[in-house]
Amino acid sequence: YGYLWWLGQLAGQKVFFALGYGGQYIVCVPDLDLIITATSDPNALPNDSDPRERAVMKLISDYIIPSAGN
Repeated sequence: YGYLWWLGQLAGQKVFFALGYGGQYIVCVPDLDLIITATSDPNALPNDSDPRERAVMKLISDYIIPSAGN
């Protein structure tokens, strides 16, 4: 984590990403020249926010990044 960006790996790729409330993301995958943006409901209730964020990240890591790498 640095300068409001998170660093890590998704689907075997190094990534850096910004995370907004309720599942809003900017995900950068430098080795694939890929930038993914996702928006969600900014008015989500607190109990709905975490599952929504996890669902969006799972979609990105399980489907979007692997399809871009092939």
